[in-house]
Amino acid sequence: MINKKVFPPKEMELKKSNISLRELMLILIGFIMGHASLFNIYPFGLPFISSIILKDKNKAYLILPVFIGTFTGVKNVNFLWKYGLAYIIFTLLILTFKKEINIKKWLLPFLCSASIIMGGLLSFLWVAPSYYDIILLILETLLSYISVIILSEGLTFFYTLERGNVEKLIALTIISGSILKLIGNTVFFGVSIKNLIISAIIVFSAFARGTGEVFGYGVILSLLAYPSSLLPWALTFYSIAGCFASFLKKYGKIGVLAGFLIGYGIYHYYIGLRSVNFLNYQSLILILIATFLIPEAVIKKLENTLSLNEESSGDINILKDMINTQMIELANTLEEMGKIYKYPIRDGNLNPLEDSILKIKNRICRDCALFKACWDRDYKSTIADIFKLYTAKEVFLDGDLPRLFKVRCGKLEEIYRFIKMDKEKNELKKVLDAMVREISDISFEKVKHFASCLKMLAKKGIDENRYAEDLKEELSKEGINVENIIIADEGKGYSYYIIKRPCMGNRTCEVKIMPFFENAFIKGADMLKVDCPLRSGKEKCRIKIVPRSFLSVAVGYVNIPKEGASFSGDSATFFETVGGQYYMALSDGMGVGEKARNHSEKTLLIFENLIESGYGLEDAIRILNSAMQVYGSGGDSFSTLDITFIDLSSGMAEFVKAGAVSSFIKRKDKVESLRGSALPIGVMDGINPVRIRKKLMPQDMVIMVTDGVMDSIKSEGDKEEKFIKIIESIKTTNPQEFAEKILKKVLEGSEEKRDDMAILVGLVWERKN
Repeated sequence: MINKKVFPPKEMELKKSNISLRELMLILIGFIMGHASLFNIYPFGLPFISSIILKDKNKAYLILPVFIGTFTGVKNVNFLWKYGLAYIIFTLLILTFKKEINIKKWLLPFLCSASIIMGGLLSFLWVAPSYYDIILLILETLLSYISVIILSEGLTFFYTLERGNVEKLIALTIISGSILKLIGNTVFFGVSIKNLIISAIIVFSAFARGTGEVFGYGVILSLLAYPSSLLPWALTFYSIAGCFASFLKKYGKIGVLAGFLIGYGIYHYYIGLRSVNFLNYQSLILILIATFLIPEAVIKKLENTLSLNEESSGDINILKDMINTQMIELANTLEEMGKIYKYPIRDGNLNPLEDSILKIKNRICRDCALFKACWDRDYKSTIADIFKLYTAKEVFLDGDLPRLFKVRCGKLEEIYRFIKMDKEKNELKKVLDAMVREISDISFEKVKHFASCLKMLAKKGIDENRYAEDLKEELSKEGINVENIIIADEGKGYSYYIIKRPCMGNRTCEVKIMPFFENAFIKGADMLKVDCPLRSGKEKCRIKIVPRSFLSVAVGYVNIPKEGASFSGDSATFFETVGGQYYMALSDGMGVGEKARNHSEKTLLIFENLIESGYGLEDAIRILNSAMQVYGSGGDSFSTLDITFIDLSSGMAEFVKAGAVSSFIKRKDKVESLRGSALPIGVMDGINPVRIRKKLMPQDMVIMVTDGVMDSIKSEGDKEEKFIKIIESIKTTNPQEFAEKILKKVLEGSEEKRDDMAILVGLVWERKN
């Protein structure tokens, strides 16, 4: 979004397309399901796709990762033809009967089975089948039909998780998988502890929760706990056993255990001795005893602790603390590694003169007949005369020479040439050493600043729901304590889901919470009680707050380089965050041209990434300042930063200026200027940008400019006053036209030599929720 011209107002909100965590998990599990085999057949790939399409026909693209999983697993060429044809036939059947599939739910399992049997029959044209192959194909067809029915219910949990619970699922499974990996292949009295724990989780969750979460635990714990060589077997066993156990849970503990044993039997019956035996008889007996002895209340409490739908964020906080600790340790390690740049590059035991004397002695004089006379009997005189020759600024062979060389030295010319070359080499070394020291100092500073950035990132922590935390803090000041706030983007606007303890009859919802949001939002809000404990008897109160209207921002942007330059050093960015905040930012890189542009673009890119990662505005600016010190160390590079932050629910705006010129707010015919003076980004360690808060209303316009615009205004008086008159004279409400007209009017009366010029205009407008 950097340095981009903008569009008409209704198309201003840039919606980013990204793959959700849920879809990534489906793609991964699809690959695994396609790869999972039973006795050299692959009966789960097409049933998996069928079960997904039953829930969402737009997920047909999962055919590709599932087929890749099957393709990478098949070792037999004939089987490759069989499954390749089956996938092609299935795709054609889906395209042919796509309308009927939505109406006739039985049709998709039938098409899946038909694809497998048709692919198998066609593959028999290449290789004549045996009776065993025909029987195996029939069994695979029946198994695929049953698998579609099982998986269509087993995968329901991917579509019923509330917003944010996929993240909790990942955190939970990471912790569980870490414990299981720590246990490893530990065996105690013939019992595999890891297999026993996973089986117990499957049985307990089947009893307390149901098919969806059992399948989820079976798939995800298998992915984490077992190596790739055992993964297909683990996935098959726990999925089948868990699903059968949950189907029979209505008959109580006996039904769950019977279902688990049926799944265990089916697994071993179809796979036989080729499979991996995850549970021996001792393990089965322990699971039976534990299930009967543990009270149902304890099982339910344990399952609630492991539940995928619990709102508590404790596990995530633990995970964040672990990550933060590791980041701080990494920063300390980097800081220690950076000290390497302070160590001397070469051994400094010998100075250049000593080194030269040794080389003359060993390389030139060693084979001379007078070697012993010079280096043994007259050692001091020899050293003294070499020193005189070495330190002389200029030596003439036919002029004044040290006594030794005049009287008896037969290798004078060779020694002279060596000393001359050695002196030149040492002078060059001094220059190079100075350059290396300078580069080392710069590198050390870069590493030190980078380590500082890492520490700041870790200490501040990434909070993906930062705005929700701010709301909790504001509610707390009003005496309203809530456990969690979830902000959901529901297409036309945002809704706020609040979870708190019951009111106990004091009607906190109506008396305190509703008035708070009435005042916070532009035109008030409506409240819906999703679950009231006074009526339902549950432990938590759940409220949905829907603002009656929201603000949006349409943006216009123009940017031209300095006269004679190919690149503008000014850059801009604008984006909306998940929590309903809008950011507009300008940056002016020092100087002009490509170097200035790169610096300003880098400033805005890091800023945008920090905000979208969940950092608050103040923390993002501090981290950005340290990051730009790393980027610009060793030179005089810096950038100004001009930010406008708008809360789209309340209209509150904050203007942050670091080395930037004034910004302006136009409301109807009145224009207000917002001035700031502070150091640019990346100049020094501490930075205190100017921060101004204002309340914006629909149809307000925010005008942000770089110093090149203000400097280009030709005026004998106050240039800012003349610029305000320019803004007042423009009547259009289209932000792009507004920015272009400002630029045109400024250029009409500009000075002869102008700088880079960038203008960013934001129109605040109202949208109904």
